[in-house]
Amino acid sequence: MKITFKIHFNTHFGQQLAILGNCDALGNWNPSQAVFMSHIDHGYWVANLELPQRSHYKFTYKYVIFHGEHLEWEEGQNRQFQAKGSLKHVECQDYWRSSCDPRNTLFTAAFAKNIMARKKPKKKAKISHADWVLRLQVYAPRVKKTDHVCVLGSDYTLGNWNPKKALEMDSKNFPLWKVEFSPKKKAQLLEYKFGIRNSISGEITTIEQGANRKLWIPPASEKSLVILTDYSLSYPIGNWKGAGVAVPVFSLRTSSSMGVGEFLDLKKCVDWAKACGMKIIQLLPINDTNRTGSLSDRSPYSAISSSALNPIYMNIQATAKGSRYISQRELEQLRRIFESNPNLDYASVYENKLKILKTLYNEQKEAFMTAKSTQVFFNENKHWLYPYALFRVYSEKYGHTNFKQWKKNAKFRHNLHVLEWNRHLPLIKEIAFWVFIQYHLHIQLQEASLYARQKHVVLKVDIPMDVAKNSVDTWVYPELFNTRVHAGAPPNDDAPQGQSWETATFNWDEMRNNQFAWWKSRLIHLSQYFDFFCVDRIPDFFRTWEVPKEAVHGTLGIYNKTIPYHIDEMREKGLNFDHTRFCKPYIREHILQALLGWRKQGVSEYFFDEIEPGVYNFKNNFDTQKKIQAFFEKRKREKSQDPFDSILENILMDLHDEVLFIQDPGSDSSYFHPRHSLMKTRSFRELDAHSQAVLKEMHADYFNSRQEDFWRLEGLWKLQAVRYATEMLVCGNAAGTIPQCVPAVMDELNILKLCIQRMPSDSQIEFAHPADYPYLSVCTTSSHDMAPIRLWWESDREKAQRFYHSVLGKHGPAPRFAEDWLCKEILAQHLHAPSMWAIFPLQDLLAINHQLRRDHPHEEQVYDPGNPTQQWQYRMHLKLEDLLKAVDFNSDIKELIIQSGRHSNY
Repeated sequence: MKITFKIHFNTHFGQQLAILGNCDALGNWNPSQAVFMSHIDHGYWVANLELPQRSHYKFTYKYVIFHGEHLEWEEGQNRQFQAKGSLKHVECQDYWRSSCDPRNTLFTAAFAKNIMARKKPKKKAKISHADWVLRLQVYAPRVKKTDHVCVLGSDYTLGNWNPKKALEMDSKNFPLWKVEFSPKKKAQLLEYKFGIRNSISGEITTIEQGANRKLWIPPASEKSLVILTDYSLSYPIGNWKGAGVAVPVFSLRTSSSMGVGEFLDLKKCVDWAKACGMKIIQLLPINDTNRTGSLSDRSPYSAISSSALNPIYMNIQATAKGSRYISQRELEQLRRIFESNPNLDYASVYENKLKILKTLYNEQKEAFMTAKSTQVFFNENKHWLYPYALFRVYSEKYGHTNFKQWKKNAKFRHNLHVLEWNRHLPLIKEIAFWVFIQYHLHIQLQEASLYARQKHVVLKVDIPMDVAKNSVDTWVYPELFNTRVHAGAPPNDDAPQGQSWETATFNWDEMRNNQFAWWKSRLIHLSQYFDFFCVDRIPDFFRTWEVPKEAVHGTLGIYNKTIPYHIDEMREKGLNFDHTRFCKPYIREHILQALLGWRKQGVSEYFFDEIEPGVYNFKNNFDTQKKIQAFFEKRKREKSQDPFDSILENILMDLHDEVLFIQDPGSDSSYFHPRHSLMKTRSFRELDAHSQAVLKEMHADYFNSRQEDFWRLEGLWKLQAVRYATEMLVCGNAAGTIPQCVPAVMDELNILKLCIQRMPSDSQIEFAHPADYPYLSVCTTSSHDMAPIRLWWESDREKAQRFYHSVLGKHGPAPRFAEDWLCKEILAQHLHAPSMWAIFPLQDLLAINHQLRRDHPHEEQVYDPGNPTQQWQYRMHLKLEDLLKAVDFNSDIKELIIQSGRHSNY
């Protein structure tokens, strides 16, 4: 058999197209054995294979581009080749599948396995036995399960353009559709289009827009098969778009929840979303965050495990069914007590749930430990489950999660990592308790996830970039994390001293060495439950702001990785580099006098050494910000503080920031990084004009163009591993100042961008307009750490007025309050955006109905970084059952979605 591969692709100089596949003739996926193609004309490339005669041919293949040593694969799943052995010639006419084609997103699990998921057809596809056969194939995931793709055209076999006689295509390999036929007439130009037909009524609901597709049918000759594969249908309404709601699990409220939203409550949330025409529910992270059992455990972004689920989301009533020791009546009484609180009392709810779970475990442990389902669950998850359970056992034993102080257990012993469930393991009964909890959490979340998929509602989850220093992950895989530094953020207008979050950063080189196994395992585990995830702080994949452990302010951090300056390069630029002057805190007599006044002498004698007249260094006891912080914390504990202490502490902290350069860690005192915002320091202001000019130029170059190409490559190889680890759709939060390369790499990998109107990516504008958003984006009115619409409107009247004029196009004074009609206009504006998804916080959806929304907007914020009383305790004031009964409100939401074109698939 002769097989001809033909593809259209416009190459650049030095590029060569080739084919690789899983058979000997195509190199068995070995790039050194690839079949190279020949360029014929007009961008077409051809390769021929001669295969020995056999009864049937079946293999997979892909096109690749060689450019020197660089290899670029086409996007998508492997192509399938199937043909019967009686054929003399098969011609495969393909097209290049680009990685940056936005339509690729429709092949992710969110669409192909959820919104558009379908069962395999029962009837077999018709196979033509004519001498000359055409097999039309098209990739089309955007088809409802009640519909199918058909083809109609100018030949008799295609109905002569009669929609009722269009050929039905087979979906056995969905999202690939195919049909075989032999055109009635040969030597003709066949014209055709794809359509979508309802499988029940037989009516064609959609026909492609634009010009007809065309194919020359040659005169009949030897037994031949032409396989023509097209990519996607051309839909009349353009890009697919959907809408949804954002709500943390802990904020949900139903008639069965116990003081906190629970995984099983998601089923009611799915019902409500479906009633409103919404297709997605967005959640905050759901992993275990419990270290102390106190309020500090509330943040969903501070997990102790990247895989374990938070026990607080367990529905106790479901787990306790049939219990002899825990009655449903007792649970109902406890549930009513907790539900009387309008907010989440995290510590109390968690403590009580854990106590009940221990009782249930003691009752069921013998049966649980011997159950087949337990063994299966443990064996499938042992790579994270056993270390997690052991971590929880040890943290209870030692009373804290700082594993470095766990004596002989400070290091996780991989030689003790179990291969299978074993009742004779050390500490097995204690370990089994945490396995028991995770098993039931898995069952409940899996139930909610399956329900959502059956209803074609996508569950989307945030995953944090932060990994706690004292966590299962850093205990088990210390080589994958940098714990000598903290993750943070550089100075900006909102945080002039920067931020230090005291969380570990990633050792990307080590992660690369093991093929990103940790990331892949984390994401594969999540994909059991979710079809869409959002990465917090996606710019960290390009460069991470790392702050030394000894620092409190983020100011003293540097980006990892960057290209630092060598001393010789700085001298070439005209800067006379002085290590002491530039790298040590710049502390002079006149500065201390200006800051301290009459206290100057006493403070300088206590905290500083005068190394030469008028020049000071911190004493060894105070030579880091952490030492300063510890000193004043001790004074506070001992109640020996002075009223001036808080001012003095800030002064001393700021003096530590008075440096112009930071030495590159691990270098031999030859490489240095400019300190972020160094122009704002006294040290800079007291330089000569020439040095200031050189430093300004170096600072601008260092934080921008110098790093761009380097950062692009850094981000690309990391994000490729994350993007292709699973079939989930991916979104990234790129808020704030970001490298210019970030949006381009996200587009290249089909990673959606989060767009928030009040946090525009363009620093030159105050508000973004939804009409300007790209298609590959998720647009929203607010995020969990921002004030919802109503609270913001009332809190910042001047901004609200400008928004009223510039964004909404209104005249006159803005309303004092965000009335329901105004909130509806803001939602409608977002729904009409080009963005693939418009996802709104529940609070902003309720804002369009004055009868349903809360009386006081200040009660609606999920997390306020500046308000210690507004920290992760927001819960719905309505039950989801009540929302399901709010027919008028639900109809209003649905109508807004329908009017914006986000309800119809085509």
